[in-house]
Amino acid sequence: VDRVAGGRAHRPGAARALRRAGRTLGGLAHVRSLGELGAWCWEVGFGVGFAFGRVETPPPVRLPAQPTAATPRDA
Repeated sequence: VDRVAGGRAHRPGAARALRRAGRTLGGLAHVRSLGELGAWCWEVGFGVGFAFGRVETPPPVRLPAQPTAATPRDA
């Protein structure tokens, strides 16, 4: 049996899928506004696409160094 973070056993299959579906629907039950509904839909869509699309985790975004203003000492 594979282990995941926290030492729990990783058990793929129908029971896990049902548990995940229950959590997803539980999240829908807590939606209180259209904004939260939109966020919930985006999260579910991203999760499904990520799970079934086998998308690799993208590398972190690195911002270019910001230029700094010259000070009188630098001149």
